[in-house]
Amino acid sequence: MYLFMEFCSPAKFYFFVAFLTLLYIVILNNDTMVWIALKAISFIGWSFLLNWFCSKGYKALTWLAAIVPHMIFLFIKMAM
Repeated sequence: MYLFMEFCSPAKFYFFVAFLTLLYIVILNNDTMVWIALKAISFIGWSFLLNWFCSKGYKALTWLAAIVPHMIFLFIKMAM
């Protein structure tokens, strides 16, 4: 867990919101454990990728990549 504390702000933001999204999925949906595990792995992988982009100096792109997936998820859930 300490590894995530060294992440840049956009990666931390994405990871926190992704964790809340995963909790939402677990609590309100009846997805299989395999599907939930795949989502968790993809959230963690995307967080590491965002941190890598941030370390290379692409902070604006990292913020965009951190916010857009959650906005899409939010719009889809609001449309249902």
